[in-house]
Amino acid sequence: MTEGQSKPYSPIAFTLPMGFGFRLGLGAQWRIGLEASYNMVFSDYLDDVSTTCANPANYSDPIAQYFVNPSDPAITQVGGQNWFGPGYQRGDNQQRDSYYRLNIVLARNITYKDYGRQRIKTKKSKITGTKIR
Repeated sequence: MTEGQSKPYSPIAFTLPMGFGFRLGLGAQWRIGLEASYNMVFSDYLDDVSTTCANPANYSDPIAQYFVNPSDPAITQVGGQNWFGPGYQRGDNQQRDSYYRLNIVLARNITYKDYGRQRIKTKKSKITGTKIR
């Protein structure tokens, strides 16, 4: 709560993940894959940036004072202008937070050594109605 809002924001946020991926078998037990996802968060406080910068003097806790503006003053205070001073635009409360993920997956099947062949046998037995041992 480092933007000076009147009530604390909820630590829980609803997310909507959307993505796609594929996996490729590297034998009977190993799989490799690639997954990409876009996660829309129905909150604007995932990164604690939403509206304007708060005044650090409003907080008694030194940690909260630091997190109001953790930037380096040598970089942000140029030409007598404090770019992240109290009241300056810090974020856009009209846009909600979101993030992307790209995963490389390497998985080993530990349940069956012949998982692929076992599935084929099961499908054939269901079609023909015979039991396969």
